[in-house]
Amino acid sequence: MEKNIVILGLAPQGLALLRAYSIANYNVTAIGCKEDVGIYSKYGDIYVIDSLDSIINIILNKLYGNELIHITSDVILNYLIDHYPELFEKYNFFPKLKDAIVFRDKLNTAKFAQILNVPCPETFRFDDLAYCSKFKFPLIGKWNKTVGKTIFKTVIIDSYEVLEKTKDLPGFSNLIFQQYIFGECESDISYGGYWINGVEQVGIVVQQSRQYAGLASKVEEISNEPANVVRRYANKLLKAMDYSGFVEVECRVDDKTGVVYLIEVNPRACGWIKVLMKNFSHKVLCTNTDSIKVNERRKWINIVRDVRALLYGLKRSPHQFNVSDIFIDYTGHGVKDIFEITDIKPFFMQLKKIMNR
Repeated sequence: MEKNIVILGLAPQGLALLRAYSIANYNVTAIGCKEDVGIYSKYGDIYVIDSLDSIINIILNKLYGNELIHITSDVILNYLIDHYPELFEKYNFFPKLKDAIVFRDKLNTAKFAQILNVPCPETFRFDDLAYCSKFKFPLIGKWNKTVGKTIFKTVIIDSYEVLEKTKDLPGFSNLIFQQYIFGECESDISYGGYWINGVEQVGIVVQQSRQYAGLASKVEEISNEPANVVRRYANKLLKAMDYSGFVEVECRVDDKTGVVYLIEVNPRACGWIKVLMKNFSHKVLCTNTDSIKVNERRKWINIVRDVRALLYGLKRSPHQFNVSDIFIDYTGHGVKDIFEITDIKPFFMQLKKIMNR
């Protein structure tokens, strides 16, 4: 593997890659914006940018063309595709342009899934809804592509009145609607992996165990039948694309029917990718790190988000609050998002920013 690595985006997923490659003695250049916690890491050669245009200056003036470039940010990925697609021919980007064009676009992903007979919720643009009798409320609204900061990630729409109000939202033309799949937190199951030319190098299926504000605060590895289905979907989609790079395949199990639906594919490392880093370092980077034990059930916890989730759960259902389970979560096997005792500054800077809000 190429020993010169570039990481575009230093949110938690970019930070996880920065640490793994640096510890494996790769030469790492990392680029992040001021809001990214990874810019405070002790590892790598880090550039802090004020605008997306600055990324192009660094690529053109600092890189030699032989680096492997991991794009870990949706915003950066879409910026490069929309404004500088020719760079994908000159430089070795993961994901590849052909993969990113399909999977960055949720409508394209839904169409591709249908071709491969992978179940996906009915997905529409606003104008399509007026001529479609298939949909029924509730729907879930989401952004088709992430091109900048948004006022929400998803929104549930339960009436025509609410649907009409979405036309007043900034960026309305980028909004799509999916048939809502009923399920609890545990119904959200995702595959995360690293692929090269359509071949999986490492991969894992996880289930969300806790959420806060609709975002996962704890995930853990599962190996049941829904997990097998999710892995089959991932294999179908990624082999068909001859995919290269990190990827997350998000699915949801319908509580009413038990059907597993593909929700979306993220062509990059996901927020909880750190749970995969031990095996990635061992199998891909060939470090001396021990691989995961056969019976070890991997977990990931976002400490800041999870504390909020626990406090919220305690307030709502104090009788379900299990102190022993929480103690095991925080003292046993598992990874703690950006917390790393040997590179602690990103975690403390994250806390500082939260307290200053």
